[in-house]
Amino acid sequence: MRLYWIVVGLLVWMAGAPTLVGQDRSISKITIKSSWAGLSDSARSTLKFKSRGGRLLLRGRAIHEATVTALIHALEAEPVSAEDGFDGRISQQWLDHHADWAATHIGFDGANEESSFRERFANRTLAMQILLWRQESIYLDNDRTLELTIKFDDGRKWSARAYSPGNYMLPWRVNRNGQDVKTYQPLIAVAIAALMPEGALNRWLLTDETVAEGLARDVSINMLIGKDGVAERIPD
Repeated sequence: MRLYWIVVGLLVWMAGAPTLVGQDRSISKITIKSSWAGLSDSARSTLKFKSRGGRLLLRGRAIHEATVTALIHALEAEPVSAEDGFDGRISQQWLDHHADWAATHIGFDGANEESSFRERFANRTLAMQILLWRQESIYLDNDRTLELTIKFDDGRKWSARAYSPGNYMLPWRVNRNGQDVKTYQPLIAVAIAALMPEGALNRWLLTDETVAEGLARDVSINMLIGKDGVAERIPD
């Protein structure tokens, strides 16, 4: 009788456990390779997610199915330009949500200055122009790299590669079954960050918080100086 209840409990646990992304696209393995190279220091890291018992595991920790599904959908999305990519991610709701967080990373002389900062940070036209200017100014090199590889049970292989220190490490080179495309889709970075543990190499470059911090810095410079290389293109 005891064995019966053990089996029942195991079946209930398996029913509620995270699973992989469906019968037609079962994943056998996900690998994330990150690197950083400076003038004197460098670092490399490899994360290996393996399928076991219908679940994807990293160091014994199960990855929830919704996290994997979000990654698959991001990689399947049609390629987008930088403008469309930021437009799809940096909504007014996104700016309002991150305004308080961004304000804590900037020092203010008084309430009026903080109010002015919040108003500018939440200005979507201003935010989009700053983000696009920053993207155009990025120099792509191999100082920061990240490569994701997905292997499916049926032998298919997908990958996504980035060589940028900029927002969301844009752009990404996505290869699905031999078809290579370039895209500025931030959801790829957000989905990969959700897979990676806190503190993993280069993870911080993929997050909304890092984008918000950089935007806050540029907004404050635009506010205090009135010009930062972006001002000619950004209305006060």
